[in-house]
Amino acid sequence: MKRKDTSGRRRLINGEDCLGLVLVWSRTRGRLTFLQVIFGLSRTGIETYLRFGKRILINLLSRDLNSKIGVPSRSRVEAYKQAVRDKHPALEDVGLSIDGLRLSSEAPGSFVGQNNYYNGWKHNHCIASIFVFAPDGTVIYMVTNCAGSQHDSTLADLGCIYEKLRALYEDTGVKCCVDSTFSTKNRPYLIKSAQSPENPEDETNKRFCEQATSMRQSAEWGMRLLQSSFPRMKDRMMCGV
Repeated sequence: MKRKDTSGRRRLINGEDCLGLVLVWSRTRGRLTFLQVIFGLSRTGIETYLRFGKRILINLLSRDLNSKIGVPSRSRVEAYKQAVRDKHPALEDVGLSIDGLRLSSEAPGSFVGQNNYYNGWKHNHCIASIFVFAPDGTVIYMVTNCAGSQHDSTLADLGCIYEKLRALYEDTGVKCCVDSTFSTKNRPYLIKSAQSPENPEDETNKRFCEQATSMRQSAEWGMRLLQSSFPRMKDRMMCGV
């Protein structure tokens, strides 16, 4: 007796097309109408296969060591410090840079949610994140999906970024360049950039500040790389608060 097939309906697209759908979605922004035209699916089909494809892709990437956020080895840290030293001789033992990112989100329905996600500097409701970059563009540490009203230094404290950088500094001696939003008090592993040196007549201090500012801008380039590679990040996110 032939066994009845209870596996459900056949899929409208194969695995390669589903992966292509997710990649096209991530590399574009705006409405999904053009995806319906490209892949020949209805709006319901597009949303269903996007959700399915994203889940499969996240599951696969979570098993790939090269795609995980992790602490670099000592040899890799030494290579980072040497790369920075070759470009900026005044920066000794500096190999990392850090910056915050604000992504637009819808206004939450509750007053408490709006108060938590509204950022006065951006004049917008935001979702806040922090990324620590290496010179080769690798993300070493990160804190994501936080309330947009919180300060970068507060997020770094609550997300244990300061503690992780301190532990890495004690193990490898590497330092990190930060901007004025982060606290460097009693933190020798943080180097604060400054466009206006306290003592402009001191050429050594002036050169140090200029090179520290240039090094910290690499984190902004990393943010630009993320947003340009995945422009969908610039769309206003839905907020369930």
